[in-house]
Amino acid sequence: MASLLNFGKRKKQTSLFDFKKIKNKVLILRSAGGYGDILNMRMMFEDLKKDYPDFDFDWAVPHPYYAAAKQHPFVNKIVHSADYDENDYLAVYNCTHSCVKHEWAKGKENEKNRADIWANSIGLELKNHNMWMPDYSTCHPKIIEQLKSVGWDGIKKLVLFSPRSAISIKNLTYEQCLFIKNLTKEHFLFILHSAPILDLINLKIPTITTFKLEECMACTQLTDYVITTDTGHMHCAAGYNKPTVAIFCYTNGKVICKYYDSVRVVQKHFDENPGYCGPCNNYGTCMTAPQAKIKPCLTDIKYEMIESAWNFILKNTK
Repeated sequence: MASLLNFGKRKKQTSLFDFKKIKNKVLILRSAGGYGDILNMRMMFEDLKKDYPDFDFDWAVPHPYYAAAKQHPFVNKIVHSADYDENDYLAVYNCTHSCVKHEWAKGKENEKNRADIWANSIGLELKNHNMWMPDYSTCHPKIIEQLKSVGWDGIKKLVLFSPRSAISIKNLTYEQCLFIKNLTKEHFLFILHSAPILDLINLKIPTITTFKLEECMACTQLTDYVITTDTGHMHCAAGYNKPTVAIFCYTNGKVICKYYDSVRVVQKHFDENPGYCGPCNNYGTCMTAPQAKIKPCLTDIKYEMIESAWNFILKNTK
């Protein structure tokens, strides 16, 4: 409660008339993306509302990420993070940099999921970690039409493949993508990305690049399986409880997927490999191969590890 009563400095003194209007309004601010962080942040609001039922919680996010924040039953309203008036709120809590500060301080010793870090930064301990994902099934007819246009027969199980991240060091290698293509040959594997991936064109994996964020989420909601690197699609798949193989390199998959029951993490990890350098949570200071474009924490992932995870989710899918 102490954090929620720490109002901080206001730009102007609030009149009693205005205070009456804002006395129950609190803004949770995230002034940057990315996609996965916005989705992960959805976990905060259930406990916020249950612990403080008299407050109305608005959520400020960048406009391009509205689709990732919408339809949350414990959020009063979504607002633009670049266009809000702090005088409309009793308190504004800027969580934008909370995770960066904590993760840089802890390094590879960090054991907190980002949802917990954000919650702790405003004095909240999460008991629930539900994302309460939006229902975008109205988009499914368009998704199905687009999938059929790139070769889906409408029968095979769908495997959404996301081999690229906004952080290029996480990108799966050509050889790993080829292995995954062959591994999933009994299913319909397709890449979901914002643009054609030129270095993978020779693999001839059907690719969809035209979807808006809401449609990408609807596509994830519709698909049967997901294979992905550490990217926003992984968080989305977990939110929709999709059987997922998630391949990690320098970020800690165990921590990131701590609350994702449907995700099978593939990673060479110091927990199982004493003395191993990864995950370090900071590829910029890689001491093992500082000049390497592709780090050992990615190339040390063996094909058998990916195949084992894929077979596990197939076997355990109801």
